[in-house]
Amino acid sequence: MDIGCSFGFLSIELARFAESITGFDINPYCIRIADIVAHYLQVNNTRFLPITFEDYQEQAEYDVVLSLANHHTFDQNTHQSLQSYFQKCATYLKPGGLLLFESHAVCYETPEQLEKVIQVIAQFFDIRERRVLNKGNRVSDRGRTFCVCVKK
Repeated sequence: MDIGCSFGFLSIELARFAESITGFDINPYCIRIADIVAHYLQVNNTRFLPITFEDYQEQAEYDVVLSLANHHTFDQNTHQSLQSYFQKCATYLKPGGLLLFESHAVCYETPEQLEKVIQVIAQFFDIRERRVLNKGNRVSDRGRTFCVCVKK
């Protein structure tokens, strides 16, 4: 599952290692591009939906959930609490499944705010690895925290 998959490029690339991938994004234009690219590349095990994670209600279980800077939005287009967001992530994971988490850029999510997010994640997951990456653009990418988490 790829929450907030944008144009689906990561999902499409990862599809060669997965039985299937479901990605969704609130922006229907992004989803249309994801569908076009998957079709063009003949990737047939992806499915892209133009909805929010809040609205996703299917009966499904995944081995991996990607939450890459999507645990809340700054444009107020999503309204779930951190608690309900990460609980829902856990609900969709198989026992022992992985949550791959990326924080927002430091300019949008302070270290204090991030620690609160990590505390909520720890309610539902064992955090196996936590790493701060300092590569990429210093404004938007450096200092992001990445976690590998296992469903409790």
